[in-house]
Amino acid sequence: MTRTGRHIGIILAVLGSAALMGCSSTNWPPKYHATRTLVIPAQHDPVSVHADSPFGDLDLAAHPTATPHNKDMDAEFPAAGAGEVALLAVVRSDRAERLEGAEIAPRWDDDTLVLEIEWPDGKRRKNEGADWIVRVPTVGGVTGAYDFGDLTIRDPHGQIDLNADFGEVYILEPRGPVSINADFGDIRIEHAHAPITINSDFGD
Repeated sequence: MTRTGRHIGIILAVLGSAALMGCSSTNWPPKYHATRTLVIPAQHDPVSVHADSPFGDLDLAAHPTATPHNKDMDAEFPAAGAGEVALLAVVRSDRAERLEGAEIAPRWDDDTLVLEIEWPDGKRRKNEGADWIVRVPTVGGVTGAYDFGDLTIRDPHGQIDLNADFGEVYILEPRGPVSINADFGDIRIEHAHAPITINSDFGD
């Protein structure tokens, strides 16, 4: 195949994905948002994190890394001690009444903190999600599937294993191995201390 043919193929793939996105999901971000905060004891240190997040961002770092700017955040980031985990979620939905009962509902799976939102009827509806900011004593490993959100992970000590479709991935100084499967998002990794494996279709 010629270079022109490859470029045409890439353009068609991108347009096709955009069309599928328009058919399979409504507009993002949704009309309504609300900020939820929570501080919990760190049952383990380092703290590993898992999230299957269809849309939202994740910014994960150890205390006392500064909180990133989020124009939709309407609450202060909570103060947390050395042995605690601080969480902030900007929860999003097309229905204001759905946000009233939506709460941060993390759970521990051994040494891994699973990030979840508890929705009023017990399940997430189409086009609902959350942007997460998480601060822990020490970052362990990170796993999960992320469709459109951006991932920022600073100084992780454990293994990174991520699926990311359209969001950008930035990992600073990973001390464990990194494995990333990405479609269109850009990937940037700085100061790695262990092997890195990246499967990327169209991202930089």
